[in-house]
Amino acid sequence: MDKLPNYLQKSDLWAKCDCIASVSFDRLDRVKAGKCPNTGRRLYESPKVYSEDMKQLKLCLANHLGLSDLIYEDT
Repeated sequence: MDKLPNYLQKSDLWAKCDCIASVSFDRLDRVKAGKCPNTGRRLYESPKVYSEDMKQLKLCLANHLGLSDLIYEDT
């Protein structure tokens, strides 16, 4: 992920797929990226999840829910 703020950029990233929560879309927020050095205002970013990463997240969630046999790999 090359769009994350510096403090979130790491060579290894992980997702915790065994804690599922249902939240309103309105409660989701952007990633805080620090403050503007000129104005002091907070900066936010909205990074995207790449399709291959989303595919892996879906597989992990399906596995945790016991639904992995419903997910078919593209061959």
